[in-house]
Amino acid sequence: MRLGRMARIVVLANAAAALSSSQVVACRVGHHYSPPQSLITNSSQIALAEAVAIDPLDNGVRFRFRLIEAVRGDVASEFGVYADAGAKWLLDDEAMRTNEDFGGHRDATSGQLFGGRTLEGADCKIHLVFQRGGRYLLFLDELYNPWSSERIIAADDLWLVEVRRMIGSH
Repeated sequence: MRLGRMARIVVLANAAAALSSSQVVACRVGHHYSPPQSLITNSSQIALAEAVAIDPLDNGVRFRFRLIEAVRGDVASEFGVYADAGAKWLLDDEAMRTNEDFGGHRDATSGQLFGGRTLEGADCKIHLVFQRGGRYLLFLDELYNPWSSERIIAADDLWLVEVRRMIGSH
């Protein structure tokens, strides 16, 4: 009888694990964001900026930026982006940080399936993480979209070129 109860506990534990992992997949597949073209069309503030400082806060983190180029709209020469505790955790976990730019957004893996470099966490939320010294194309009024904070390394990055083309700059 004891073995039967233990077997049921194992089955329930496995079912719970499978359900929680399918929830992550459901979150990933089921969450719909504006496509990159809509993001470009609907954003009033787009900035190419460098992350110059990272300030840990009690329940999150503040990333400070220096403006390189106001691609669209009025953008302050220096500004901050606040992120939640999930971002703080990701920032502390070096393995979870990414400096990915997908080869200047030329690689086939450049976010075509799920969005850009910033993916949802298991909590179905986007947690923004930036690296000091990194350059990013930021859609300041749409920051919680997978394409809203792409890392830009190359001057001819295809994402940056496409954004500029669509808004008619450069």
